[in-house]
Amino acid sequence: MQTNSPIKPAEQIVVEKGLFYKPFFLAPAQQIFAERAVRFDELAAEEGGDWSNYLRLLAWAFTLFSSVRILGYLPTAWAILASGSSQQHSLLTWAIWTSSNMTMAAWLYEDNGRRLNRAIVVNIGNALMCLVILALVAFYRH
Repeated sequence: MQTNSPIKPAEQIVVEKGLFYKPFFLAPAQQIFAERAVRFDELAAEEGGDWSNYLRLLAWAFTLFSSVRILGYLPTAWAILASGSSQQHSLLTWAIWTSSNMTMAAWLYEDNGRRLNRAIVVNIGNALMCLVILALVAFYRH
């Protein structure tokens, strides 16, 4: 028996995608990432108390230690300002750390459905502090 249904079974569907079917630089729908983030939370909630408590503790530990790390840049800034020299600091190293924190914040932002969370904010803070040190190293380079 043959029907005139527009729905084809999976074995009849042939998709021919060229090499550049969808340009790699076009971001997928924001909803995909949001659904994945929500799904992770759902899975944690399904697991019950211990898993949810672990994730909550891990998130706060990350926030605490990464926030303290932001303060950890201050002694370096003060040392450069006090000595008036930055010869002991590498421009390349601080540029890499700045870029690393910036790209991590951007990746987390995209992966979280273009919504901010505390991990993104902390990475932005670290990127800004690295940028401050980078600027001081460049300014005081003799």
